[in-house]
Amino acid sequence: MNNLDKSPLPSDLIETRKQELLQMCLGATAGYIDAFGLIKFKIYLSFMSGNTTQSGNLLAKGNFTHAVLPLTAIFSFFMGVFLGTVASQIKNYKMQWMPFVPVIGGLVLFLLLAHFLAMGSWVSIVIIGTVMGYMNTAASKVGRQSINPDFVTGTLNNMAKHLALSLFNRYPSDTEAIWDTHTRRYILLFLVWASFIGGAIINTLVFQYWVNWSLLIPVLVLIILTLNGFRNASVVKDR
Repeated sequence: MNNLDKSPLPSDLIETRKQELLQMCLGATAGYIDAFGLIKFKIYLSFMSGNTTQSGNLLAKGNFTHAVLPLTAIFSFFMGVFLGTVASQIKNYKMQWMPFVPVIGGLVLFLLLAHFLAMGSWVSIVIIGTVMGYMNTAASKVGRQSINPDFVTGTLNNMAKHLALSLFNRYPSDTEAIWDTHTRRYILLFLVWASFIGGAIINTLVFQYWVNWSLLIPVLVLIILTLNGFRNASVVKDR
């Protein structure tokens, strides 16, 4: 709260805008791939609460065969987060772009295997579920606001809290500057949520024409994010 009388430097504003745009791109990508999994496999690839509920329902009915797919998605997502977190602790690991490289590689691997081989659903889910978990570790904050683009429940929870607190004209306890208000954080989270649902809508429209190749769109988006992150990391290093 000590910085409320200070205006942020232009560089701070630019960096915040970049972080916001990154989160929206990741949210759209997560929604897009989640819709792909729902249409193709009837499984969520980032919504693990849904997969957990579905697994419990199927196991209770004794339908162990069908429970394999949602359980596979859960395990794969878990392993992706695990691997991404381990990788982030490696020296010289650049969070600006390195987390996207394995995700791009995994999606390209899926496209190639799906095109040339008759791949089982569980293999596809292992590959895409793992890269979704890995992507989950790519970015977690904009300023001091924690964000998880594919954790929609958490996003909606924080949106509602910030909207409620904005009615009292209070600043967040960890606010960075006078512009960092509950209203601003609510708008940011709303845009991330809107990006997620937008990604799901786009995939639903594209999938009917491209099927597996519809995943080329998130591959291209992630390549752009990687190149942009690499450039930003190089600029910071040269300063």
